[in-house]
Amino acid sequence: MKARELIKKKLPLLVAVALYVAVCYSFIGCPIKFFTGIPCPGCGMTRAVVSALRLDFASAFCFHPLFPIAPLFAAYIFAEDLLPGKVSRVLAAIFAILFFSVYFFRIFFTSDPITAIDPEGGFVVKSIKYIISFFGGHGS
Repeated sequence: MKARELIKKKLPLLVAVALYVAVCYSFIGCPIKFFTGIPCPGCGMTRAVVSALRLDFASAFCFHPLFPIAPLFAAYIFAEDLLPGKVSRVLAAIFAILFFSVYFFRIFFTSDPITAIDPEGGFVVKSIKYIISFFGGHGS
């Protein structure tokens, strides 16, 4: 596949992801954490990349230690059609293993506020509690 065709094929996806990240970052943060109170493996990545762009690498590392591979992951997403199937699958597995390993480490072995689990603070639980209290389910 030629570079021009690849750009034509992937550009709408990249623009949509960039807009999605910009909107979420500006208003609600991680949408998964916002709705469920449970962070996703990428929680903190946007803030990490923004910090790195400001040359604040210490903060970037605190927000998400895998921030240096964000450009590699973006390049992979953009060029995965150019890679042989087996190479593409191996790279996808490597990225997944890295992200989930760091995710579980941050959840279970650190007191990282970015990966703090708080289902009670999620929109879904708050909404259910509000609906129950609205209809008189406060209990006796």
